[in-house]
Amino acid sequence: MVSDKKLYDSNGNILFREKSCENTSYSKKTGRALKTLGALALTAYLPACASESPTAVTPTNPTTQEATPIPRTKPDIVVFISDDMGWGDLSSYGAATPTPNIDKIANEGIRFTSAYTTAALCAPSRASFYTGWNPSNTGVKWNPPHELHGIIIAEVLRSLGYQTALFGKWHIEGYTPLEKGFDYAKWEFNGPVEADPGFDARSTRNAVEWYSNRDRTQPAFMVVSYHDPHTINGVPPAFALPNMTLYQNTVRWLDRNIGIVLDEIKRQDAERNTFVLFFSDNGPQKGYGSAGPYTGNKGSCREGGIRIPLLIRWPAEITPGRVSETPIILTDFFQTFINAANIDNRTLPDYNSDGVNLIPLLQGQIDSINGNGLGGGRELFFWGLPLIGNSHACAIRSGDIKYLREGAWNTNISLHNLKLDPTESVNCIIAPPEHPACAGLPEEPEDLAERLEEKIKEIDH
Repeated sequence: MVSDKKLYDSNGNILFREKSCENTSYSKKTGRALKTLGALALTAYLPACASESPTAVTPTNPTTQEATPIPRTKPDIVVFISDDMGWGDLSSYGAATPTPNIDKIANEGIRFTSAYTTAALCAPSRASFYTGWNPSNTGVKWNPPHELHGIIIAEVLRSLGYQTALFGKWHIEGYTPLEKGFDYAKWEFNGPVEADPGFDARSTRNAVEWYSNRDRTQPAFMVVSYHDPHTINGVPPAFALPNMTLYQNTVRWLDRNIGIVLDEIKRQDAERNTFVLFFSDNGPQKGYGSAGPYTGNKGSCREGGIRIPLLIRWPAEITPGRVSETPIILTDFFQTFINAANIDNRTLPDYNSDGVNLIPLLQGQIDSINGNGLGGGRELFFWGLPLIGNSHACAIRSGDIKYLREGAWNTNISLHNLKLDPTESVNCIIAPPEHPACAGLPEEPEDLAERLEEKIKEIDH
């Protein structure tokens, strides 16, 4: 006799079962009950069976027909945002925690090792992603209170014929998602204040429900913004693996939820022309996630606070299994999504974003992005915990050279060659001139630091 673990609701319906998906079946009664439980069900998210056991209850609807692919050119765009996940928290980035569903995005697409957020904090990072602007232009340099400036990508995509939806954490003050371009949204401002694995479960369930019932003759833009693995962590007891920490199990729980949405995309035979983006809003909280080899955490403009895991899958345009060291930043996706969507070359306003179009890089037409930085590279600016006074910008990466102001993340100003010293262990301002980690500086370290400081002052208004 085979024993298995079951999690029941107050009416005696099975919500969660730790057993193989292919060997488990459930009644129509169970499926219907699952759909009507809403927030009462701890795991009411489970409309499909993701890649990792324990498995999901599949709601059964006798009127639902098998999805058939609808040919179209404009891609669906599906964005997954994790909260406070470190660069080193996914198995595709070297973690011991199994994350097969998120890793699938990398295996079938491209994994970036030098992707950045604009800010080491939740709200300014998200504002930059949505607007394509640096925090100095969005008006959001810090977590709320704040007032967002500018149009966001959902508004532009809706003007291009997209159905738009958001589920989960919003964290933009002054507007609701419905006032900023989203046709449909089920959100909370900043997620739960206590451990609640049902928060991300509800976001998943709502996303799958909307995506499966959307008008498939029109392209879709959907953001699923999770709270995990932001502390306080929590997972259903039956899901936790005893050999993993609570934080690791929370990462697994996030992976599981994302897998359910990916399974729905596959069920609808929509994978080929769906642009899937996964990223974390900033680095990990101190004492929880892993920044991999990098130093610094959330709030810090050292690499651990701003370098993030970022994966993209778009089978119609991206060769699978690629890894890119090219520096990119969250502001780039405003122009990237517009270029992916505007296939009929409609005349649009000049949004003057701070990012660039990544599609040539994704398609493999180029392997680097040029800019006004040192050595012809890009110049990327970063914001973190406040400095003394009203200044928040704390660092700049110009080509391979990074300059950090002094602040909560840095006792003194510092200069680093990230190509030679990616962990920022050698401050070239005070290191001996012959130190190998400081080779290739175009001028004296003090002069270079002063010049980069002036660049920060120019944009940090």
